[in-house]
Amino acid sequence: MLGAVAPGLGVCGVKVRTQIGANAQPQLLIFDSATAPPVPLIDAYALSSLRTGVLAAVATYALAHPEASILGVVGSGKQARALVAAIARVRRLSEVRLWSPTADNRTRAAAELSEALGLIVRAVKTPAGVVRDADIVSLPARAPEPPITSGMLARRASHRDRGYRSRPSRTAARRVPPLRGGLCRYP
Repeated sequence: MLGAVAPGLGVCGVKVRTQIGANAQPQLLIFDSATAPPVPLIDAYALSSLRTGVLAAVATYALAHPEASILGVVGSGKQARALVAAIARVRRLSEVRLWSPTADNRTRAAAELSEALGLIVRAVKTPAGVVRDADIVSLPARAPEPPITSGMLARRASHRDRGYRSRPSRTAARRVPPLRGGLCRYP
């Protein structure tokens, strides 16, 4: 449980995470600090996805070449989707490629993103297919080992960000290959 008070805003809040087996549901509860009634109840997963997307977009805006137009994404979950939507706001994307280990998930995510954003979004069969000739590479994924190697990265790639998480340890995230251009690592 995490709590905070913002006296200047007149609010206080707490983040609560309930976990039953493999199912987790975090919530962010905000209260009026003067009178105590709850203001909003926020799905912390949605908030986390927005944060991940915004941070990736800020990093892309600051570090990627202005003409970067091919985005490669390793992941197809909520954070990957928010990330694609946010990066599409700061770069004119000609193509998005995404990969995740489950074919149905990556195919569904590609179709939904293509429909929602009006972009060409392709589900590819391998992590190498995601990063091949990509200008921007992002890894908002959870995996025991990094799914890409330095040999897979395009020489012309100008930016790679890492919202990458590994379970049970974070050592795999440290082995994600470096890139000559900008690198942004965020929580």
